[in-house]
Amino acid sequence: MDDALVLQPEAVALWVARARVRDDAGDYGGAIADLAVAVQRDPGDVEAWEMLSAVERERHASGAAYDAYEHVLTLDPLVADGLKHRAELRRERDGHPV
Repeated sequence: MDDALVLQPEAVALWVARARVRDDAGDYGGAIADLAVAVQRDPGDVEAWEMLSAVERERHASGAAYDAYEHVLTLDPLVADGLKHRAELRRERDGHPV
């Protein structure tokens, strides 16, 4: 994957794919770094923003998870279960049990 990114650094899908691998390996910092590049290169990539929210949630950064998901809803207000998921993230961010 690293070699592919050297050859095609503009390919957002590659950054997201490597972030997924890093997330699966528990490398949340690496996943977040890759997703930051992905959303910088394509700020309209809903998948990258959703994954960023999920990774932030996994590492218990509830404020960052909520903020990333707010961006998802800005890009796609009709995302499946979007309002329900945002409400869960808000409760976590505010310190209430889900």
